[in-house]
Amino acid sequence: MPGVRPRRPHRATIATVGATLLAAACAPAGGASADDAARPAASAAASSAVASQAWTRTAWAPHDGRDAEDRGTGVVFLAAAPAGAPVPRSDTLLFRAAPSPGAPAVAALVVDHDAEGGWAYAVAAARPVAPRLLEYGYEEAGVPIDSADATGRWVRGMVGVTADGRPLTGWAELRDGHGARLLWAEHLRDQLIFPLDPEHLAFHATPGGAAVRIAPPAATGRVSDAPGDARDVAIYPVEARGDWLRVRAVAPSDLCVPPDSVPRTETLAWIRYLDARGRPLVWYHTRGC
Repeated sequence: MPGVRPRRPHRATIATVGATLLAAACAPAGGASADDAARPAASAAASSAVASQAWTRTAWAPHDGRDAEDRGTGVVFLAAAPAGAPVPRSDTLLFRAAPSPGAPAVAALVVDHDAEGGWAYAVAAARPVAPRLLEYGYEEAGVPIDSADATGRWVRGMVGVTADGRPLTGWAELRDGHGARLLWAEHLRDQLIFPLDPEHLAFHATPGGAAVRIAPPAATGRVSDAPGDARDVAIYPVEARGDWLRVRAVAPSDLCVPPDSVPRTETLAWIRYLDARGRPLVWYHTRGC
């Protein structure tokens, strides 16, 4: 969150996890009650699973050139641990070959917490994988997702890319206190947003309707006839309708500047914020100003 700066994650190198621990989590699930009973120790069991497989672990840090190119329809991440959770520790979210606790694990998102309050991200898999994580909050990251199963309990994550260029995907289970998700269709409605492709951003009077000009005031105080630069417009969502957002567009942008620093115009208009596949056409500042 803006105003609260956690300790920056530590960078790490590629490492192979030793095969010294037993791994119940990578084996088919047992009785029907095992899931609920094991929830408090889910991350510990998953960490053991990663170690037992002698998987290769590849570190990731925000903005290191390996951010996800496909933002998906949302992101799955490890839920915050309860207050008083021990440190140092490793929290692990497993990705399986199918949306079932009995399916083999294919990858894992690992978050290592140190005693000083820092954390570091990594992806572990049977062979080297270039992680494609995505920052969704202040130095908080997760795995982009592209679909969910019929129950809504499992989501498919786009974990990374293998050495031969193939995407590595897997299914993660959403469980209270462990796996959680954000959907861009919901999350972007509450953010100060900007276009991912400013050259193709269009403002409309209604969803898909007539174009609306967004322009800053001229020096005389009258609205200029010159088209506005979408890169210098602050966009505040007002309401959503399908793939469209009604927004308040402020030109030039008033983000992180005094409100009376220059004359500005405010215009209500509609923009399309999701494409036909549910991918975002806009984004937001995950670290504030």
